Amino acid sequence: MRSIHWLDWPKLCQPKCFGGLGFKNFEAFNKAMVAKQSLRLLEDPSSLLTQMMKARYFRTSSFLQAKLGSSPSLIWRALLWGRDVLHDGFVGRVGNGNSIRLFHNKWIPKPFTFKTLMNNGLNWDAKVADLFTSSGSWNLPILDTSFCKEDCDAIASIDLGFVAPLEDSSYWLFSKNGK
Repeated sequence: MRSIHWLDWPKLCQPKCFGGLGFKNFEAFNKAMVAKQSLRLLEDPSSLLTQMMKARYFRTSSFLQAKLGSSPSLIWRALLWGRDVLHDGFVGRVGNGNSIRLFHNKWIPKPFTFKTLMNNGLNWDAKVADLFTSSGSWNLPILDTSFCKEDCDAIASIDLGFVAPLEDSSYWLFSKNGK
């Protein structure tokens, strides 16, 4: 009698050239599609979907800071799941510094973490704008006392002459064009 030779799902999802059957990984595909819808909430604030979700779930905050809330719909739960996927790949681009939080957001141009690993005396909810001088440049004495040398050098390498009048933005870490 012949028996069935079972394979695990990740092996079946591998391309045929690597010994799999080329099946799609539906969980990863679903995650990508939901993340794409979450990205639409960020990129198109005038869309009907964004306006409806904002009115219902995040009136006083942005989509990135929105909470689950009480009795959320399945769509809202899915969009927050997609936001978590986006959160892993988005890095803040410093503009005026008013919306990037120093210790919560990824924004420092250094490999892997993009976050600061040290806090010496700064408020936990401080914004990047708190590190600017009144003339719109980096406040180097605060940087030197608040961050390790590696972070301080990385932060000081961000040129504020061009970006300071602009709003903060984000870019996608895992693509060449940032989108």
